[in-house]
Formats: sequence, structure tokens, C-alpha cells
Amino acid sequence: MFRRLIVIGGALGAFALVLAAWFMAASTRLNPAAAREAVERSGKLLAAHDATAAREAALAAVRADPGNAQAHLALAKAMLALDDGVGAEAELQRAIDAGYKPGQVAHLRAHALLLQGQQEKALAETGKAAPESQVYALRIRARALALSGKLPGAFAAMEEAAKRAPRDADVWADMGRLKLNAGDVLGAIQASGQAVKLDGGNLDALMLRGEMVRSQFGLIAALPWFEAALKRDPNDHDALIEYAATLGDAGRTLDSLAATRRALAVRPGSAQALYLQAVIAARAGNGDLARGLIEHAGAGLPRSPRRCCSAARSTSKPPITSRRWRN
Repeated sequence: MFRRLIVIGGALGAFALVLAAWFMAASTRLNPAAAREAVERSGKLLAAHDATAAREAALAAVRADPGNAQAHLALAKAMLALDDGVGAEAELQRAIDAGYKPGQVAHLRAHALLLQGQQEKALAETGKAAPESQVYALRIRARALALSGKLPGAFAAMEEAAKRAPRDADVWADMGRLKLNAGDVLGAIQASGQAVKLDGGNLDALMLRGEMVRSQFGLIAALPWFEAALKRDPNDHDALIEYAATLGDAGRTLDSLAATRRALAVRPGSAQALYLQAVIAARAGNGDLARGLIEHAGAGLPRSPRRCCSAARSTSKPPITSRRWRN
């Protein structure tokens, strides 16, 4: 009996030690307070148009508390700002699993689906958006319709968004992009000016304004606008591409090459960055390198959801500058 009591006591003691160690490890892994602080930091960074830093803060929040629905939502929003539709959709599902209702994030899911090239599904999802998210949903609806070639419907959606939120810089940036893609350059110039006036730090507005200034006043005049965008988010891939393209056309080859390398560091294998490097190599007379870079870029150029470089014709000095529809 005594031996049995010793064995049972030893087993209970071992179990207690294991249980205590598990609770200590769990308390080390989970840090709800840190997660809440990181979510707040991510929101502020995203509001300041630094999506790259916002994503890192949201990732820290998810690591600190994997069951925090707000952390997953913050990460999804940052990923959308960085055009990661697949990652954003996964994080939105995790946010729903952790407590959000599907209707609360329908507008964001529509955005994620659009980034994946699923226009019809995106349009269907915009119809499920909550009332407080209607302006966002209208913007995504306009983009989906435009990418489907249904410009009248796209303009109707954007005009409704502008009616509901006349002081929303994102609305005016999207309006400008839509007008530009429809060939209304003057309308795009006016809309981009309004967007910058409403929010001088809005990354999309700065990028669009840079493109408009480039077409109006030339390459050098446009550079400060792209530089202003990169001050907001030094690692924004699209801003780096536009900056590199404009530098290249302005004859600042070394600076252009440096910007493409920064873009490749942010997005390894970037087709746009490789294409710009190919143009630089071609201008330097290195045809073999240029062809190799184009082959390495592969099918990524026409598949780009936001832009594709426009130097499609063969000339002695092909242009680098590019245009895009921002999703």
C-alpha cells in the first residue's frame, strides 16, 4: 500500500509539474495586451499610408494572440493595401472564425477577390457589404466593372461613392484612375488634384498626381510626387516602379537601377522591375542581358493586376514609364 501511494503521489506530482509548465509556456506565448497595442499601431500606420510597416505590426499582433479577431482583420487590411489578395482572404476568414460576421468584412473580401482576378465574385460580394462600408464597396464595384469593360456601370458606382463621401481622398483617387483609363485625361488631372487636396499623404493620390504631372509637365517635375509617396512607405513596390521608370526616362540610369533593386528586394521576382532592368540593359547595348531579363520576367508582365509597363514597341530608346489601374 505504501509503495502504491508513493507511485500515485509521484505520478500526480509529475502531472502537476507538466501542467504548470504548460500554463507557463502558454502565458509566454499569448500576450493579449501586446496584441491590442500592435493592432492599434498597425491601424495608425495604415492611416499614415505606410502599409508595409502596418503589415509588420499586424503580424506581431497575430503572433502575440493568434485568436485575436482584430489582429487578423488588421493584417488583412494591410495585405489589401499591398495587393496581397490571397493572403488577405485567408486572414479575413481567420477573422470570421475568431468572431467577425461575414457581412462585416464583405467589402474587404470583395477587394481580396478582385486582386485575384475574380471580378464576378467580387461584384457579388460587394452586394453583401454592411451599410457603413458601402462607399468602400462602391469603389471595389467600380474597379471590378471597369476591369470587366463595363465603364458606364463603373462610373455610376464611382459617382454614387463621391455623392456619399465627397471628401474621401480614396474615392477621388479611384475616380481619377477610372477617368484616366477611360481616356479622360483632363478629368483625371482634376480628380487627382482633388484627392491630393483632401489628403496630401494619400499614397494612391500622390502616385496618380505624379503620373498626371509627368504627362503635363515632364519627367523631372513628376519625381517629387513619387518621392513623396516613398516617404510615406519606402517599401511600396508600385511607387518604386513608377519612380524607377521616371528616373530611367529622365536619363538617371544608376538611380533607376537602384530603385529597381529596391523593388526586387520588396517583391522578389518582380516582373515590372525585371522589365525596367531589361530596358536599361538594352539602352546600354547589352542585348543578351536584356533578353535574359525579359525571359526571367516571363508571363508576369501581362498578368500584373495593377499595372503593366508600356514599352511594348521596339525603338532605339524604349520608354520605361508605365500606367496602371490600382486595385
